[in-house]
Amino acid sequence: MNHYSWIYVGDAGHSQKVGLYHSNKSGHLLIYVGRKVMTIDFRVFESKKYTFFIEDELVRVCLERKGDEMYYTFEIDKTADTPRNRARRIVERKYLKQFLVALGIFVALVLFAALVLPSFSEKSDLSRAEELLIKEGRESVARISNNYPEGSPTLQYQFIRGNDIITGTVSKDDLAQLSPMPVIGGDEFVVVYVPSKPDIHSVYFNRPTEKQIARFKARALEKLLSLHPGTDTVEAGCFIETAYLLSGLDGLADFFFQDMSPAINPEHNAASFEKLMQSLPFRKKVETDCGQ
Repeated sequence: MNHYSWIYVGDAGHSQKVGLYHSNKSGHLLIYVGRKVMTIDFRVFESKKYTFFIEDELVRVCLERKGDEMYYTFEIDKTADTPRNRARRIVERKYLKQFLVALGIFVALVLFAALVLPSFSEKSDLSRAEELLIKEGRESVARISNNYPEGSPTLQYQFIRGNDIITGTVSKDDLAQLSPMPVIGGDEFVVVYVPSKPDIHSVYFNRPTEKQIARFKARALEKLLSLHPGTDTVEAGCFIETAYLLSGLDGLADFFFQDMSPAINPEHNAASFEKLMQSLPFRKKVETDCGQ
């Protein structure tokens, strides 16, 4: 006689013993729950299933024949269409929605931490550097180095802080946006740095030194004379001075790039040069100062 038993635990926490007796010789079977007989069957020699309710839970005792052996299992049927399973699915869907919402919030927080917080940190570092430059910054002169590889995408500059030489680099593409005039080795610009942290500094390529302004004027004058041979040097120099007086470095760039097309240099080109030359303020200033 085979005897197997299992413990069923209900929602309230109380347990009930589920068991069976099964004779190997006669095949007679008895299934009980606690002291209550649930099923009696006769001559059971092959695989078979017995389904019944414990309270409102549908359960199943399974007999499975494998060769000469019979195996017994007890399981709860959570797929059948019963009031208990319908209520269970409602609760499961509720928890699934809550889980998906929580998962969505978690994913959003991870993405926020991965994508947004680093940029906040960068902005914070940049803000702190700017604050230090404003509060503690001192001015010096940064000079573009002549020692850089031909074709390099960057230029090197240096400035002196006490007895130390501080070196930095600037992208040529960025430099083209910062200075309307072309920059070469030896050119000089104002740099503001933090004495205690000289790595925190900013070179102002729109603030050339007085010596550098004279260099830019000389380059613009040389370009004007090369493109217009026979032009009086004094008169040409007056044009350059007038352009700088009215438009600053942009005026010098209009003269320097006057042979450029707008496709190559959208800001300073033949069109911008012609516009400057025809502008009323420039013509009046030239007439007054240059005798034209």
